[in-house]
Amino acid sequence: ATGCQPSGSGTPSYLTGGGYLRTTAVDAATEPSLVETCGVARAGVISILPTTFAPKGLVQLELVGASARCTVSGASHGAAATYDYKVKVRIKEPGGENDYYDDEKIIDPSTTDDLLAAVDLESPVSLDRKLGDYIASWSSLTPDRVSKTQVTGMAEVDVPGVVTLTTAPLRPKGISTTEYDEGSAMSVTIGAVSCSAKDAR
Repeated sequence: ATGCQPSGSGTPSYLTGGGYLRTTAVDAATEPSLVETCGVARAGVISILPTTFAPKGLVQLELVGASARCTVSGASHGAAATYDYKVKVRIKEPGGENDYYDDEKIIDPSTTDDLLAAVDLESPVSLDRKLGDYIASWSSLTPDRVSKTQVTGMAEVDVPGVVTLTTAPLRPKGISTTEYDEGSAMSVTIGAVSCSAKDAR
């Protein structure tokens, strides 16, 4: 379970999650005390809002991986909390082929700015529609929003989600109306992981 990485090969599933919990007895003569937890998530390309002009999705999200690992070890109950994440975001460009997307936006712990907040929702995605016609709001994670605690006897990490997205309402109120039901918006969060390890022995 080194690195808390999912094992196996072949075609990736849409969503894979895993992790473990491990403890050792308090016996310094044989093995130092240890409490360790780890969680990991991974997802293939998720197509958001496929349309006639973007059958592969107006937006594509790929969760390369998100992980959180917490340990408390040794007689001193030293704590360590670590995390990692990487998401690729692709947005449909107007015109061209159906699979024409702009440059990938890579979101990982080195990304200090909200890359999605900087995207202009007035940007066109077709000849007569703009991105804001489909997406009401979205944001990408920055490291300052990750909660991490490392104190004697306790380690915790909470990664609240690498990408969060809320669509515009999707269901019309009637057959011949341009008004939409406000309750029909869809919300998506990917890359939310957490861990907690405590040892009071």
